[in-house]
Amino acid sequence: VLDVKLNYFPQWVQHRRHIAGRYHTGLQGMGDLALPHFDGDNYEDSYQNYVIRSSRRNELRAYLTAGGVETLVSWPKPMWRHAKLNLGEWDLPETVKICDEVLSLPMSAETTQEHVDIVVGLTREFFTQ
Repeated sequence: VLDVKLNYFPQWVQHRRHIAGRYHTGLQGMGDLALPHFDGDNYEDSYQNYVIRSSRRNELRAYLTAGGVETLVSWPKPMWRHAKLNLGEWDLPETVKICDEVLSLPMSAETTQEHVDIVVGLTREFFTQ
């Protein structure tokens, strides 16, 4: 199965980059929304995820969910706050802030331009209400 799937990998990565570009263009300048930014000729992202940041992450996520858009919070809390890891308490406010703000938008080989337009439209509605 992997041998067959690997034949499509370059196309899938190119598709993800295209979808990321549409998100980037459509989501510019909305509220406090921070978009992924990777500068430099030596950097090229495959966009496994398209992760945005907002201080209003939870509200935005609820709004997108109500509109039928599934999102993902990959890091809901810092690692040291997982009690079973016994890592103690740390003073890393930027890490805490990141965990409170990051949100992954839909991104897959099956994500269409129409899907992106829906996400962008709902996000724009959210930040203009």
